[in-house]
Amino acid sequence: MTLTTDPVVCRRKEEVRRYLGERRRQGQRIGVVPTMGALHEGHVALARALRQHCDFLAMWIFVNPTQFNDPVDYERYPRTLQRDCKVAGEAGVELIFAPEVEEIYPAGLDAYRPGLSVRVRAGDRSLRYEGEHRPGHFDGVIHVCTVMFNILQPDVVAFGEKDFQQVSVIRQLLVDLSLPIELITVPIVRGEGGLALSSRNKLLHDEGPATAIWHSLQHACARAEGGETSVQTLATEVSQRLLAAGLRPEYVAIVDPDTLQPLERLAGEARLLVAAFADNNVRLIDNIAIRGRVIEA
Repeated sequence: MTLTTDPVVCRRKEEVRRYLGERRRQGQRIGVVPTMGALHEGHVALARALRQHCDFLAMWIFVNPTQFNDPVDYERYPRTLQRDCKVAGEAGVELIFAPEVEEIYPAGLDAYRPGLSVRVRAGDRSLRYEGEHRPGHFDGVIHVCTVMFNILQPDVVAFGEKDFQQVSVIRQLLVDLSLPIELITVPIVRGEGGLALSSRNKLLHDEGPATAIWHSLQHACARAEGGETSVQTLATEVSQRLLAAGLRPEYVAIVDPDTLQPLERLAGEARLLVAAFADNNVRLIDNIAIRGRVIEA
């Protein structure tokens, strides 16, 4: 059972470094849950899962402007710090790092342009799907994660499988930069009707139509289990079901779960990735493990 805590809230880098440094000197293993706030049960699941892997549990809450390619999306992203602190405390989080933008980008956002500042950029795994439709998104994610990892120096971090491509990109970051951080992943948490929990769900007028995403994913899995191996056929059927429910699909892709390379035919394990716009022009993503029949030679 997770005990409710009253988390310490740090706003400055020096403050959080001192606090976590003392815990580290005591031999405690530090776990960190990265978030942009507007916490929901998916974030709670991350915290509770990570609690099993660390002695001290921290969280960062930071709406990172450089990972938004749409300024309107950034401005309307929910910001609920007071409520988030309560939710995090109930999940056992002991410290929250909630910096202002200038704390993370001291040179200012105008300096965060090609050639004007030192930046960490995402690699090949970021180029398709989310990266293609949200230019610069993963560069912003990778940069802020690198900065936060340097500030907090966690031993272990937790990310949710809802952002499947993001997990793959961050895993590669840890390898490429030789960061001594263990990454654990937590399965997608779904609400009533199967809708994947997301902070953006708060922007929906009605969640009902958006549950078509989950039903479309399930349909594709059933078709694969029934013997359909054509990726194009499955992707087309998913798109048609989303359109019929009033959603606007942005991409539907079936990929290798390790490399994220697109597949042409199903033969074994794969991952089905979906992005679609629901009412109020809210962009939602989801994914599911999908398996094709392996034909023995």
